[in-house]
Amino acid sequence: MNKVVVILVVFVIALAIFNTVAYQIWQESTEEKAWYLMDASVAFFPILVSFIILFNTMIPLSLYVSLEIVKLFQMLLLNDIDMYDEASNTPMEARTSTINEELGQVKYVISQDLSRTLLTLCQLYFY
Repeated sequence: MNKVVVILVVFVIALAIFNTVAYQIWQESTEEKAWYLMDASVAFFPILVSFIILFNTMIPLSLYVSLEIVKLFQMLLLNDIDMYDEASNTPMEARTSTINEELGQVKYVISQDLSRTLLTLCQLYFY
């Protein structure tokens, strides 16, 4: 999992715990003085869950998960039966979900045929 997302999740949970404790302290000091808040106490866990839901908008987890799912399906689409090496009897197999991002960085593809042609041209040029 991405380190930034883990740090954000820990930050949201810590912020929710801090606000829950602050609410409990505020509730003890204020509820006795306000007649309209008498017997309106809420337990610790529901308040904590409410603050986690409230602060959850800080993390675009749905976007992160959606992107990972799209990368996974793109990786599965890369498994092509036509890309097959008869010498080693192995088909093409994508082993990482970031392969499509890495393929976007390729500028030049030199095959064996092209390298032989270039080598032949270089030999002819220098002789």
